[in-house]
Amino acid sequence: MRTSLLRFLLACIASTVLMAAAFAQSMTLTGTIIGADGKPKPFARIQLQGQARYAAVSDVSGRFTIPNFVPGTYVANVRQNGNVQQLTVDIAAPTTTVSVKW
Repeated sequence: MRTSLLRFLLACIASTVLMAAAFAQSMTLTGTIIGADGKPKPFARIQLQGQARYAAVSDVSGRFTIPNFVPGTYVANVRQNGNVQQLTVDIAAPTTTVSVKW
């Protein structure tokens, strides 16, 4: 009886720790897409490829938000008006700036 209770408590603790670790890695990524001219790029689509695909469209100020984001190194495809810029981005913080050469 005591061993069963101990195993149950250990399983509950392990589940709690694993859930906490999973939630700690998920965050919201916000950033701004800036062109070579130094101006924000409105309505550009940014897509990060990695373990999962994350995408967003920038607003009139070039800002974008990608929810439920996992930090890491991604290949970012930025598209606007038929132009495509691909770059590698290492993202560890919840805020970043992506610069494109248009």
